[in-house]
Amino acid sequence: MKLKIIIPLALIALVGVGLGLRAVTNKNTSPAAMHMTPAGPSQAPQAANEVYIQNYKFNPSPLKVKKGTTVTWTNKDLARHNIAVDDGQPAGGPTGPLFGQNETFQFTFNTVGTYKYHCEPHPYMHGEVEVTE
Repeated sequence: MKLKIIIPLALIALVGVGLGLRAVTNKNTSPAAMHMTPAGPSQAPQAANEVYIQNYKFNPSPLKVKKGTTVTWTNKDLARHNIAVDDGQPAGGPTGPLFGQNETFQFTFNTVGTYKYHCEPHPYMHGEVEVTE
């Protein structure tokens, strides 16, 4: 008796799943519409003069800003990072202390030029800011 009830319910569930999959794989759905991002904490949109440090990378890099712009680096990693201007760069480039997760470092670029920088504890991390008039 229970089998007579379970089998039709299972068939209904399978048909429902099949219809749901068909809707997802409909040929009229563009690949962009089907793109999914991993779940995680939501973040505010990144400002034009902000660099995120995440997954041991500076993003965006290169960053292009106008002279007089203050750039904010925000550390999203668990590790502590810093900003250190590379040798041979324009004088007065960004160099700052180590800062932890969700902490920031700011620097105002008052001189036109291209500033290449790195993280001292993680020298494979490189970034660049191009400053224009």
